[in-house]
Amino acid sequence: MRLLCLDTCFSSCSVALFGDQRVVAARQNLMERGHAEVLAPMIQDVLREAQVSMAEVTAIAVTIGPGTFTGLRIGLAMAQGLALPRNIPLIPISSLQATAAGLVPAGSNILVCHQAGATGQCYVQRFDRDGHPSNEPQLLSQNAIQVDPNDILIGSAAAQIAHEGLRSPAHDLPDAARFAAFAATMPRVSAGDVQPFYMREADAKLPVPPPIELQRVGSEHARVLALLHQMSFAAAWTAQDLQEMLTTPGTLVLMARAGRTPTGFLMIRAIAGEAEILTLAVDPAYRRRGIAKKLLQAGSTYLGALRSPVLHLEVSSENKAALALYHDAGFVQSGLRRGYYALGDGRTADAILMRRDIL
Repeated sequence: MRLLCLDTCFSSCSVALFGDQRVVAARQNLMERGHAEVLAPMIQDVLREAQVSMAEVTAIAVTIGPGTFTGLRIGLAMAQGLALPRNIPLIPISSLQATAAGLVPAGSNILVCHQAGATGQCYVQRFDRDGHPSNEPQLLSQNAIQVDPNDILIGSAAAQIAHEGLRSPAHDLPDAARFAAFAATMPRVSAGDVQPFYMREADAKLPVPPPIELQRVGSEHARVLALLHQMSFAAAWTAQDLQEMLTTPGTLVLMARAGRTPTGFLMIRAIAGEAEILTLAVDPAYRRRGIAKKLLQAGSTYLGALRSPVLHLEVSSENKAALALYHDAGFVQSGLRRGYYALGDGRTADAILMRRDIL
């Protein structure tokens, strides 16, 4: 088993790789915001340290809430973005169970208490010494929390009520390295079936994301492009692959950014009056924001200026989201390659050839 574990639910971002009954590599950053910007590089650092590729990951464990509205969606979007194209199952774990996992107090219950935003309420759940829940998670005001004197308290709200019980020496926030072994024992589910776990309505408007800006980039950005490609495709290109492709005449890469954060890129090659989309990748945490559509429009404008009248591409028949995007952008099917893509589980997918007239 090679289990990748992710958590972004509270004021922490953590990643761990679990295999051979131990945590092979791990990272944790304590942070109030900015999870989307650091999560992907942390995943890459952990995999590199463990000397494991995404192709070797057999499951992904991810905390699904409760927690901050933005944070829990970032972790889940990343997990699904990595899992779906590779047919990797997910292991959803509540942030409360993730906090309790890995703690083995002598004969004591574990009481997890996390602050629920600025509401004055807390997410509360009690677990036995093995990390299994003793009751359902609750949303309670602080003075309504009933604490047994022998309870071990942990969580972002534990410090305010620690006089009622015993404080855990462990860190109060979930840590992927701490819950990895427990997650490995939990059932796996299809990535598309996992939903975030909310316990309350949002008490504030979500921050307005920075506008998406596009820039033309070259081989100096090969490492960033490779990371974005790895998050989008099972058969990912390396930085060396991209550097070599960028030396080919007629190759263009447009990269999208949200502020200073790379969020996706489009690679096109234009030769002898025709052009081909070599790849289009968007960070899973930034999907459904129109980034792919904006990249396609900018690429088409560029090709129009070059007087390239036709744009070709090929896409897996399994990639329904991409097919819908290309149909909406005016592409039509022009051919079919049976069983062209290997899906990694013994199955194959057809390559659908598409084209669009630019001029």
